[in-house]
Amino acid sequence: MRAFRAYRRRTYYKDIRMSKVDYITVALLLALLIAGIYISGLPGMGAVPYNP
Repeated sequence: MRAFRAYRRRTYYKDIRMSKVDYITVALLLALLIAGIYISGLPGMGAVPYNP
């Protein structure tokens, strides 16, 4: 973000890079997403019909 407020001192962009932990987290979440999609396609594991 960049903001120039009423103060004399200005703010500037800060470059934020992804770390090793960020990449591991993204890979884990993608693996969970793919596993969930696969499991939902198995017989008997899909959407449960609503029966009041």
